[in-house]
Amino acid sequence: MGRRKAKTRRADQLPLINGMTEDEVLQALESVARQLDIEVRYEKGDFEGGYCAFRNQHLIFMQKNEPIDKKIQVLVRELHRFDLEQIYVLPAIRELLETKGELLEHNVQ
Repeated sequence: MGRRKAKTRRADQLPLINGMTEDEVLQALESVARQLDIEVRYEKGDFEGGYCAFRNQHLIFMQKNEPIDKKIQVLVRELHRFDLEQIYVLPAIRELLETKGELLEHNVQ
């Protein structure tokens, strides 16, 4: 019998929450950004992705060709810094931002 390689999960990988697909999680995070008046832009290039404030614009730049789990990680890392008390955030998304945001921020630095 052949051996199967054990699937290992990197510490920064995010599990799916409450049965939401990765697409649904990404859309929910993009919705949070819109409510905070932050534009999420998907661009091609060689960069990490993250938050940028320029003049009166607030932006989160994302790698267009990154896998969806990486896009989720970038949004979680950046959005967890903002005050979310004044906007509606799905409870599962709020929990994700609160529990994983700081962890991801420290993994990048």
